[in-house]
Amino acid sequence: MIATTKSTKVEQGFGAYTPARPGTPKFTTTSVHAPGRLDLRSTRDLSSRRLWSTRLRGLSRVITLVVGDSVVALAALLVVTWVTQANVGPHWAHFYPRILVFLLFAQAAVGTYNKGCAHPDVARVTVAVFAAQAARFGLDLMYGAATSLTPGGLLVLTVALAVMLSTWRLALSRALRVAYSFGIGVTRTLVVADQFKAADILERLETANERRVVLAGHVVPDAAADPTAIGGIEDIPNIIEELDIRNVVISAHLEPDVFHGVIRACFMHGTSVSVIPSELTQIPCRVSARDLFGWPLIELEAARLHLAQVAAKRIAEAVLALVLFVVLLPVLAIIALLVSAESTGPILFSQQRPGLGGRRFSMLKFRTMRADAEQVLRADPELYAKFLANDCKLPASEDPRISRVGRFLRASSLDELPQLINVIRGDMSLVGPRPMVGPELEHYGEWAPVVLGVRPGMTGYWQVAGRSKIAYPERAQLDIHYVTNWSIWMDLQIMARTFPAVVRRHGAH
Repeated sequence: MIATTKSTKVEQGFGAYTPARPGTPKFTTTSVHAPGRLDLRSTRDLSSRRLWSTRLRGLSRVITLVVGDSVVALAALLVVTWVTQANVGPHWAHFYPRILVFLLFAQAAVGTYNKGCAHPDVARVTVAVFAAQAARFGLDLMYGAATSLTPGGLLVLTVALAVMLSTWRLALSRALRVAYSFGIGVTRTLVVADQFKAADILERLETANERRVVLAGHVVPDAAADPTAIGGIEDIPNIIEELDIRNVVISAHLEPDVFHGVIRACFMHGTSVSVIPSELTQIPCRVSARDLFGWPLIELEAARLHLAQVAAKRIAEAVLALVLFVVLLPVLAIIALLVSAESTGPILFSQQRPGLGGRRFSMLKFRTMRADAEQVLRADPELYAKFLANDCKLPASEDPRISRVGRFLRASSLDELPQLINVIRGDMSLVGPRPMVGPELEHYGEWAPVVLGVRPGMTGYWQVAGRSKIAYPERAQLDIHYVTNWSIWMDLQIMARTFPAVVRRHGAH
């Protein structure tokens, strides 16, 4: 979890910072505005330790993942040859290296060795394993490479690799989370922005919930105007050194000379810099970056789905929803009996929601409330006012409409299983923006047509990010981000993260 502070003094177990400590060098206002060439030699002793530490950390991450993957691949091959009684002894010198090379290249291609939290992504790891095995098997057939594994044995090997590799990556991720909780390996981050933009950035970083990132606080141009800031622009060098800051997030809203001065100070003290292009944060579009003869160029592209992509998504989700519905029929029957046994009324609850293109459809759920829920709510003006003020929701502990079975169904998200019927009928998708109550569209403003341009989903980016813990306008931003950055790969990632989020009841309501 990201740690933050609201005081003028930061205490995170790795030191404390008091602005403008006497006797320490300061980043003066003159240096902020002073033009000139960036010369790292004057502070190479200050920055070299931090730079090399960051590089060694990245190298150790890659080495750990590669060595672990290599051991897992060997273990999977040993298990499969023992289970299938295959004799690969004469071919081990060629067979295992081929498996390993294709596996490592595939994982690198999908980015599970990159910096960030991609390495435990089960969907990404699994897709890379299947792609590697398919490519290797195809080349073996093409060039007649010898192996005693049958096609069935190769399938078992592929599944074993996917399961064992995902397990290893998840175990490593869990170990890293424990280490981060003790302050080991964390990236101490400083935010530099004006008072109002800093609040937005801090809130967004909190929502991201990256445990390896520890927020040391934020710095503003005028520290006297913001009592929550840990210093002013002139204090940045002292903050970097005393709190061992590794990354600085800067808003492009700053004045150009201040902006350049902050970046210069960060580089001279060996910290990486992340820039938030403020004018683009409210525009839903695809963003990519490239270099244009030494200039950083940000390219924007309007979000749109090709017909083939829409068709592929629709067919795949309809087939998968039908399979899930048949498999889960016993569970659906048991829930239906429990709902009908507790209270009178229909088993399924149907509510009109805006769907694709704004067309209204009947969204299905298991009934979790009393049959007279609407009358109960409107009978209490104070409760109804709180309901409207809280985005048409009430805390479960304060909602008299919810039944005992209904509380369990909501907490476990089992009440939403009938929406598989909506997916089969074409009203919804398995993955997409969550269906909204009509008044909620107001939170999307002029971008509401963007979200209504796709089918709503049973699960989505908002659900795996925290559900009821994330309110508007952040929820609207997450939905817009999903639509503008949609890909099949993104859907696979969301589906892989849905089950753990449901089991943990993360944000369930």
